[in-house]
Amino acid sequence: MLIDTHCHLDATEYDTDRDAVAAAARNAGVEIVVPSVGRFNFDAVQQTCSRYRGCHTAYGMHPMYIHLHQASDVAELRAWLERERPVAIGEIGLDLFQTCIARPGVNQADYALQEALFKEQLKLARDFDLPVLLHIRRANDQALKHLRRIGVK
Repeated sequence: MLIDTHCHLDATEYDTDRDAVAAAARNAGVEIVVPSVGRFNFDAVQQTCSRYRGCHTAYGMHPMYIHLHQASDVAELRAWLERERPVAIGEIGLDLFQTCIARPGVNQADYALQEALFKEQLKLARDFDLPVLLHIRRANDQALKHLRRIGVK
């Protein structure tokens, strides 16, 4: 069996060929993990995965969407994990690339929020004994530090 651990099949980019992509993967014997990028698309990920055989959910909050995450999202993620067993926590991580380029609304304070959110999600992964799907750019050492300290798969 082959597993695509990172396919945002719920994204609007797949609106015109989602059925064909899912069918092609299934016909090739490929299972698909569909990670969320924030609380705002947990429902879309769940609906996508329930629609296609061989698709599996992963819930998490992506660092590039830090400006859309709310303080209550970690508690909401925990509730989803208690209610529905995903195959992983994801897509989560740290993105220093975005804080290093001139992009409106992204700064070092955003990185501090990314880091706090990353640590909380790693703790959930540990508590629920789930692997994590990582998005890491220019932050390998920082991410490894937290992975080791918190102890996830």
